[in-house]
Amino acid sequence: MKRWNFVRTPLAAVLAVGLTALAPAAAAGEHPAGGLPPAPALEALERAAEAFREHTDVAFAAAPAGEVGGACRATGLQRWSAEATADWTGLDRAVLGAAAATMLPAYEVMYGLHPALGSPQEPVLPGARPAPEHQRIWRKLAGFWGAEPGGTALLSLDGSMLTDPERTSRVYRDVFGMRAADADALAEYVAAYVDQERFDHGDHPAFTNVTFAHRFSDEIAAGTGRRSVVAVGEGSAAALRDLGHEHAVDVLLAHEYAHLVGWRMDGSVRGDVRGDELAADALSAYFLSHPHGMAWQWQKLRGRFTVYGELGDCAAGAPWHHGTPAQREAAAMWGYRQQEASRPRSLVLAPQQVVAEFLAKP
Repeated sequence: MKRWNFVRTPLAAVLAVGLTALAPAAAAGEHPAGGLPPAPALEALERAAEAFREHTDVAFAAAPAGEVGGACRATGLQRWSAEATADWTGLDRAVLGAAAATMLPAYEVMYGLHPALGSPQEPVLPGARPAPEHQRIWRKLAGFWGAEPGGTALLSLDGSMLTDPERTSRVYRDVFGMRAADADALAEYVAAYVDQERFDHGDHPAFTNVTFAHRFSDEIAAGTGRRSVVAVGEGSAAALRDLGHEHAVDVLLAHEYAHLVGWRMDGSVRGDVRGDELAADALSAYFLSHPHGMAWQWQKLRGRFTVYGELGDCAAGAPWHHGTPAQREAAAMWGYRQQEASRPRSLVLAPQQVVAEFLAKP
């Protein structure tokens, strides 16, 4: 996933849309176990949304979700996500959307607020400890492409912070710019709301169905002691595992590390999300199939590369469009073929050359 350079724009849109969605629910008198946000929490959301509108000139318009050439397909991951939240009510979606609940774990990491950042702890992946194969691929990536100057943290993204008002309040204050009293009121409400069985008491995979690489600002890097972070959402890993993609985390790690390589080269590959994502797919597949990388042979690749298609989308007109499923798979296949065509087989092309040839292809 591409790093998000201007976090507040999507936050403003989420707040505005979420508050709009809450209005009819309140008028209809919907009051599930979690209830509607209390007045202080609603007022806090309204003040935050207004502040964001005043500080950006971006129009909040719904992004087109048109299909590409009429042939773009829904992915298994999209169907899985819909099924995983099928028992959420309309009010659930409005409340959690207005509170940006599905974004909070990611923002905590991106703004250097995660408690593991800046600590001497070993980085962790989903599960109590990193699986040996995941530790191996991380070391391989650093050896193949070079370690990120300044260091990179590798973190598991779980939903535990949603039931911790202190952590959630800090995100509302530091990222949303809320007043302390507003942030505390909303954080307490969110913690109580998600502590229900249908949300797995805050551990629902929908809250962490995202995996990303992010490069910190100079100020945040100084505080964390690291230049960048790769966060693997436990929801992402669980979803892809449920869909039968046993080696999905390997692909996710290789893809996100490719973003680190791209930023090291020139800040971005093409300057647009879709171009950067497809180039990262090509670089990651080049690594996964290379003899000095993971050395995946065609027999393994044929099934494992379908993960790339799961990560595609059909929102061709949206600024966050990552490429269609077919485009994602094609980019990965190009990376594999580029590696296969190299001679001698032991040669490791510079990432600049791989990307340049990928962008130059018809």
